[in-house]
Amino acid sequence: APPPIRQGHFYWVDDEAIFFPEEPEREPHPTRGCIVIEGDESLRHGAARVLVVPTSTDVARKDVYDVII
Repeated sequence: APPPIRQGHFYWVDDEAIFFPEEPEREPHPTRGCIVIEGDESLRHGAARVLVVPTSTDVARKDVYDVII
């Protein structure tokens, strides 16, 4: 069985499973690194979806609200 999904952890996710606003120039990747930000409580109750923050190395499209680390 796969390990449980945990808030704050990093996972590789199928790119097709992530919803992005329409971006005509975006190239899909096989997988994308994501950090889970959904609360642990909803995950314990068997939520079918979780909220993630996709990560990227492309800093050209960063906005004022994005943090480069």
